[in-house]
Amino acid sequence: MFKNKDKKKKQEHGRITATVDSKHQEKVNFFDEKKKLLPKLKSKLVSYNKQLNELEKKTNFALSEIEKRSELRQSIDELEKEIDNIENNVDEMNYYHSTAHNYLIPYYELLSNQENNYEKKENQKLKIVQYVKI
Repeated sequence: MFKNKDKKKKQEHGRITATVDSKHQEKVNFFDEKKKLLPKLKSKLVSYNKQLNELEKKTNFALSEIEKRSELRQSIDELEKEIDNIENNVDEMNYYHSTAHNYLIPYYELLSNQENNYEKKENQKLKIVQYVKI
């Protein structure tokens, strides 16, 4: 449906520019990479929970242990939020919500229209050439 174009960054007058499509693909790849990190994040969460449970078994805490407990709880909260965010595609949905109607849909519609116009012109040229040959 679309022409195969070089979707990489183009250099223009010493500046590097990128197409909407290339930037969109970067973002999609970013979300895919985050999903691949889920097992590592979950194992890290399990490890932090084990460390916290070991610390919580104690009755008397040294100052360093209190600090460690606090750091572990904060890390656990952050990891749980990140895991939830990835599993529920929160960032990805926010990205599509904020860009789809303003940028992506108009961009791909424009490409489609240009492709259709190009095909129509080529068909017209072909008909003219066929007519001239007759």
